[in-house]
Amino acid sequence: MYKGKAYRRSDTASIEVDQAELKELVLQGSNLYFEELPCKREDLVFKELSTKLIEKLDIKVVSEDVLRTLGLFTKDKKFNHAAALLADENEFYGIDIARFGNSINEIMDRETIWKTSILKQYDTALNMIKRYYQYEEISEIERKKVDLVPETAYREAIANALIHRDWSINSHIRISMFSDKIEIKSPGDLPRGISAEEYMNGDITCDNRSVSCNE
Repeated sequence: MYKGKAYRRSDTASIEVDQAELKELVLQGSNLYFEELPCKREDLVFKELSTKLIEKLDIKVVSEDVLRTLGLFTKDKKFNHAAALLADENEFYGIDIARFGNSINEIMDRETIWKTSILKQYDTALNMIKRYYQYEEISEIERKKVDLVPETAYREAIANALIHRDWSINSHIRISMFSDKIEIKSPGDLPRGISAEEYMNGDITCDNRSVSCNE
């Protein structure tokens, strides 16, 4: 820190860092991730999460032990940010979805969902692709679903945007829907240690906790 500003070394130069990068550097120095930090709210409700767990895993009751197994508490037994992201209500930004006409000046439909569970955000994003990029084709012997955009690829892209975005940045994931393509922009930079060239070439494997480059 110098005169109220933070800097990092890059080779022989000192480069000023912005607030988002400063937060990341502080967390790295503390060996913490944003999702692990304590949440300010202790009145979190998990109806959406409970429904999913009961449906998918046949869990009878989503107890505190189940939430603890999912890693939703700090060492001090307080809810963390990961818990807030899965709660029915929270204070986080979400997803802004816009369907455009012949140009970006023509917004045919728009839906912004935030301050709610990322599970609900995910489902809302899926409903939009089903609404505009799927139809049924009926022949004499069968009815077939047709995808104008591959649903599996879209599902994975939305999941990655939610999982790997930087939740410390107050900005929405932007989904722009056009007649021939869908663009998804997620807040945050590339994980530290990955260059733009490596990313574009696909020479990486990474998750929330680590980054490694393939030879």
